[in-house]
Amino acid sequence: QFTGSVERVDIGLLQSLLTQGVVPIVPPLGFDGEGRTYRVNSDGMAVAVKVQYPGIADTIRSDMKNLGSLLVMARAAVPKDRVDGYLEEITTVIERESDYLNEADNLERFQVVLKDVEGVRVPIPVHELTRKTVLTMELFHGRRLEEWLAAAPDEQKTAQGQRLLAAYLEMIHEHGALAWYVAFSGRE
Repeated sequence: QFTGSVERVDIGLLQSLLTQGVVPIVPPLGFDGEGRTYRVNSDGMAVAVKVQYPGIADTIRSDMKNLGSLLVMARAAVPKDRVDGYLEEITTVIERESDYLNEADNLERFQVVLKDVEGVRVPIPVHELTRKTVLTMELFHGRRLEEWLAAAPDEQKTAQGQRLLAAYLEMIHEHGALAWYVAFSGRE
């Protein structure tokens, strides 16, 4: 097999499958124009691919509009400008979260900010395979949080919880980030 660069990602095909209720399994292979296979993971990094459901951006805008209608009652207790400001900020943050190019940039930023926080890892984004509606990043292997919580001693749970809370508070207060991707390692 050869190692090559990515020329395109067929987002339409992925979104079509999702619309049909099929969850695509994306193998770590690509193909060139002559049918030769290329190993996408040839650099030794296994990847996870997050594909946005088709139409989710429109759904978010519609939901925020509906929320705005519901907040009319809140304006009786809180000034209209403040309620509208909250709604606008929430809408902006959620719309930003649905842009996976922005998410890939956030992953890189959070890697730097959280690099020294024990027990916290941030996946490496793969920009060549990331688009506005497809996020490709390093795949972490490990146990599901529920499994770890069921098996870990209380001291470990407390220590890991404190680390995650400290990382979250640092992201909010020191770096102004509301959303962040942090992988739970489950290790002391």
